[in-house]
Amino acid sequence: MIFFFATQKVIKKTFVYVSPFGFSLLLFKTNLVELMSEFAYGGLETPVHKKEKKRNLLRKLFRGKKKSSPTSAPPVVLTEEQKQKIQKLSHYVQGNIGVEPDPASCQHLLEQHKWDLRQALVELNDFQDADDGILVPPNPLTHDMLGSENDQLTSCYIDALLFSMYATTTAFDPLLTSDTDDDDFDKRRLQTALRLFVNRLRDGHLVRTDQVRRLRKALEATGWEGHTFAGAWSQEDTSEFFLHLTNIFGLPFLPFQVRLYHGASKDTDDDRVMTERTLTLPIPTDSNTPINLQEILIDLMYNNMVTGIKRNVLYEEPEEFGTTPSSTYKAPVHVENAERQVSVAAWQVLELLPFYSGINEQGERITASHYQDGNLILPMVLKRYSCDNALNYRKIQREVIVPPEISFERFLNQNIDDTDLCQNCGLQMNSVVRLRSAVCHRGDSPFAGHYIAYACIQDPENDYQDVWLKFDDMNVSQRVKKIKGTKKEKKAVFDDLSTSAYMLFYELDRNCSHCHNNDYAVDETLSDISQLDPELKTKLQTLEVKGSDGRLYSCNMM
Repeated sequence: MIFFFATQKVIKKTFVYVSPFGFSLLLFKTNLVELMSEFAYGGLETPVHKKEKKRNLLRKLFRGKKKSSPTSAPPVVLTEEQKQKIQKLSHYVQGNIGVEPDPASCQHLLEQHKWDLRQALVELNDFQDADDGILVPPNPLTHDMLGSENDQLTSCYIDALLFSMYATTTAFDPLLTSDTDDDDFDKRRLQTALRLFVNRLRDGHLVRTDQVRRLRKALEATGWEGHTFAGAWSQEDTSEFFLHLTNIFGLPFLPFQVRLYHGASKDTDDDRVMTERTLTLPIPTDSNTPINLQEILIDLMYNNMVTGIKRNVLYEEPEEFGTTPSSTYKAPVHVENAERQVSVAAWQVLELLPFYSGINEQGERITASHYQDGNLILPMVLKRYSCDNALNYRKIQREVIVPPEISFERFLNQNIDDTDLCQNCGLQMNSVVRLRSAVCHRGDSPFAGHYIAYACIQDPENDYQDVWLKFDDMNVSQRVKKIKGTKKEKKAVFDDLSTSAYMLFYELDRNCSHCHNNDYAVDETLSDISQLDPELKTKLQTLEVKGSDGRLYSCNMM
């Protein structure tokens, strides 16, 4: 370990600070963050401005236990030009951070950038922005994105998910900008590491392997088990990684109205609200022919049967005959209608409530004010893998046709008062979900194989046509490829999604089909489910529920 010494005029002491994460405010050894772990900061008793207070707090945040110094490498003979760059970088750190760094740390940072002083300063500024809570807005149309390097062939699930969440959309930005508890050391450290990753991604800078590794260490400190029993980094399920991030930073819940239709007596649990952060879609295995995503949505939300629920049923006992001691005459005995609780099956109907919820059914409360309902993202997870009792995974090979947009009117709760009218024509706005990004997986198990990602952005200078970005951290020659122009190239994107899409991020959009041109209108060919209600009604009216008592009960609409 390299020691940094700083002496303040007010307090005559020597300070040594080492981050338990291996980084602090700057990345100087293998990246900016490592440099921070080896800076020493003296206490300041004079008044300081807000930004300096924040940095003092971060210095305390990254303070850790001292570690034994590893064996130092033999000194490298430097040229005069290299010495001058070290000196310039050292002056910059001293003037902007307020500490005097050891020249060896400045040398490490410059070596990372092949002695390019400008790039070293860019990385230094990137981390300072991440430290100050600054999140760069996405603008992939103005510059080429370089993406992130794959760490030890196992970080693609991290790289692909973060690309799909942040490359072209700001819907998840509040996860990285919302205030965290000052005492929650691990959470704040992870948030800073994520901001650094996203800022460099959006700015068109390469996220290097060492920065990905530091992010993995921060994730590990928050309870993410991204390694093997032997301690090596491992590939994990990207949908589980998404749930971990959204749980740590409190993504609001998506509320769904749940209705149960059965032949028993009505119960309070027959009409309730449940909350989720993802919509999990099982792929039917009864056929190998391609299936449309809309069909899977219909089956999940309108054609789903649940069994084993306990409900009361009305029944009438048959007449019984009694006898008197003095006669063999049998008199009828009438029993009044009564209720009996039995296990019944029911049709379950789900409808999305089109807003974020800050509370779930368990009473857990989170802050939802940072998230706009007009920017609501619906994450969908396609269950492409089955698992047996021996934990052997098998990929479901059936193709799922993923559309760029879906008319979502019939999947929304119809009891919500909706006065969202078009300001131009005064007619009702349409509810449409548009595909913004996706994570694809190739392999037989979500814990192996390879993850890539797609993200979409509309080009205002080209009639708002969709421009797709393909990210693959194993394609070192071009990790991020911009796809636009020909229909053939765009078709290749959706062909890939049909066979390997694992996570889909759809954004709920309100538009008026009467005012927009045909190019912007939604394709209703497969998403029109106007005939769904009569079909559902027929099923419900003809359903016979067999109770645990062996009797059949006819189902009536509630």
